[in-house]
Amino acid sequence: MGWIPAFGATYLVGIDGISLLLIALTVFLTPLILLASADTVHFRTKGYLVANLLQARPMMEDSVEEGTEVVIAPLPLYHIYSFTLNCGIMLEAGAHNVLIPNPRDIPGFVKEL
Repeated sequence: MGWIPAFGATYLVGIDGISLLLIALTVFLTPLILLASADTVHFRTKGYLVANLLQARPMMEDSVEEGTEVVIAPLPLYHIYSFTLNCGIMLEAGAHNVLIPNPRDIPGFVKEL
């Protein structure tokens, strides 16, 4: 299948034995896990947030120096990633969080920096 004809690039898809096994496992387990966790998501929110923090922190150990980081966080923190990063991992690492209440106010934003 031609991908970028000007460069002669093509796009091919292939599946080997282990990939086929992992695809089949994903197809089987995803609906099963969704059905099993549908009722518990509303009752175990704190546990899920703690699990998210415990999973994310080890991935950042090499790139975060404890007590020396400064994080600029424009509010609102809608996405779970920004909440986990700013309110969880960086606070636990002793970082200085600068919360910008109105990131559309450019002069105020620059003043805070």
